[in-house]
Amino acid sequence: FAPNEQWPGIPLTRCLGNLIAQQVGIQAVPEVGHRVMVKSPETKFAVIASDGVWDVMNELEVLTLIESAKRDNLQFGIDQVVQRAQELWKRRPEQHGVVDDISVCVL
Repeated sequence: FAPNEQWPGIPLTRCLGNLIAQQVGIQAVPEVGHRVMVKSPETKFAVIASDGVWDVMNELEVLTLIESAKRDNLQFGIDQVVQRAQELWKRRPEQHGVVDDISVCVL
C-alpha cells in the first residue's frame, strides 16, 4: 500500500505508464527477454506466464499440468496452473498469505 493510504501503491498489472506507481518507486520499463522457438514434431505449445507462476513452480510442473489437461480442456489445464501457483504462494510463510500476480497464456 502507498504510505498513509488505503489503496495499493504498487498496482502490478497496471504499472506501465502509471504515473502514481512511479511516485512510489515503480519503474515503467518492462523486463523483456527474447527466445527463439524452433518448430519440431516435439513442439506442442508454448507457455507464457508471469513471475507469479515461475517464482513458485518449475517448467516441468507447469507443462505437466497443461499437457495432461490439454487433450480434453486446455482452459482446465491453465486453471490448474493458476490454482497450484496460488496454493504455493499461500504456503510461503514470508508472504503472510499474499499472492503475487499470476498470469498464464498458452500458445
